[in-house]
Amino acid sequence: MNSLQLIKFPSGTECLVNGSEWIEKRQFGVVFLNAGIVNMVGPNRIYTKLAERLKHEGFPSFRFDFSGVGNGIQESNEFTFEDYQINETTFVLEEIKQQFGIKQFILLGLCSGGDVAFRMARSEHPMLLGTILINAFLLPREEIKLVHDDAKNRLEKRLHQQNIFSLKKWVGLFRKGPKHLIHILKKFTDSSSIISHPSHTTSSRDDSTLVGMDSHPMLLVYSEGSVSYEVFKKKFSKQYKKMVAHGANNLNLMYFAHTDHNFATVISQLKLFDAVVNWLKEIKLVSHSSSEKPAIENLYH
Repeated sequence: MNSLQLIKFPSGTECLVNGSEWIEKRQFGVVFLNAGIVNMVGPNRIYTKLAERLKHEGFPSFRFDFSGVGNGIQESNEFTFEDYQINETTFVLEEIKQQFGIKQFILLGLCSGGDVAFRMARSEHPMLLGTILINAFLLPREEIKLVHDDAKNRLEKRLHQQNIFSLKKWVGLFRKGPKHLIHILKKFTDSSSIISHPSHTTSSRDDSTLVGMDSHPMLLVYSEGSVSYEVFKKKFSKQYKKMVAHGANNLNLMYFAHTDHNFATVISQLKLFDAVVNWLKEIKLVSHSSSEKPAIENLYH
């Protein structure tokens, strides 16, 4: 059996299945959700590489594209951007279930893909076994727009503070010219740039909460160079600490220093893959480990 298969469901959605030989032994699948407008390979091919690593460890995975992204069949006009991704994910899970007999899933997504997975977790989808959220904002798109600039300013100031004694960084700034240097110094010294402005919108539903999100295993992954990490610290860190202090054991938080938003370097990717695999094993989603592991094929090509 070919471990890597491209399946076309009756709906027309194309799904790339990796590690299909493990489906009967695991009884669940890992489903990747698009990061923004990047297709199913993921930023820096990170989804392709992680899917291969998961296959090597005995975890089947499934990748597809939302409408209007990559091989997505068309752009949906029936629902809002967020709603149609939720609906499409739900529909694809059902199609995978019908095709392969899998009844439970782990949703994995970077950035906006993580936000879709988070919303699925909030809805308590019956086929959802757990979620892996990588640099997710955990907020609706409209609220992300309100906090993004403030979070970006805080990230830039933090990174400048870390490099204030780096001669190499200062030389680089001088080489870029006086205008760039003045811009950086102004951003670094202007305290008003990091003042958080309250939202003027009101909503009957509180989307800025982790409360109640520990009913299923959830892995939250944040990197030092991501704006989403600043959003998490501002809006969710106190909630997370309080939940853990009160015994919530299904929420796991991992932080990657010296790492950008998209895990561009090979070493950061390897560390991320190790973290994901270890988490899947430690939460005992797998009933037994297999003694046989297929070889890693073209992992970094």
